[in-house]
Amino acid sequence: MKKRVFVIALLLTIAFVLHTYTWQEPLVPVSTGSGNSLPDTTLMTVNGEAIHIHEESFVFFFTTWCEYCHEQWQEVLKAEEELEDFRFTAINVSSAEYSKEDIGVFIDSLQDTNGHIVIDSNQEAEQLFAVKGVPTSFLINDQTVIRRDGLVTAEELRSFLRQ
Repeated sequence: MKKRVFVIALLLTIAFVLHTYTWQEPLVPVSTGSGNSLPDTTLMTVNGEAIHIHEESFVFFFTTWCEYCHEQWQEVLKAEEELEDFRFTAINVSSAEYSKEDIGVFIDSLQDTNGHIVIDSNQEAEQLFAVKGVPTSFLINDQTVIRRDGLVTAEELRSFLRQ
């Protein structure tokens, strides 16, 4: 009897975990109308360039150890190849990194990107955008801002930016 209860509890736990980690939120607007409601902020890139978030098409928060973040990078690089006016900013949540050296190594491996990379060492952007986990993404156009906690595919990026 104990074995049966244990097996049922284990199966329910596995089902819950799989559901939690594989479920994707739909793309639901954070704001619509003229302009957008992202925080009006300027961030400094790793190259010392000041960027305005409102000028980007896609903003996402990442860490170097997050597997979903690595998948997000692949999707962003695909979109960058396919969309000529695609502009993005990747913001590293450095407070969640295991090693600061990993950040530099990871960024050096991304030489072929035209996107902006920001290291949020003082957690300013993380707090401003209310980031609770990674990857957290924002899709931006003149009329809409969409927040996604989780992976955004290149196809979703293409579809959104063609609107």
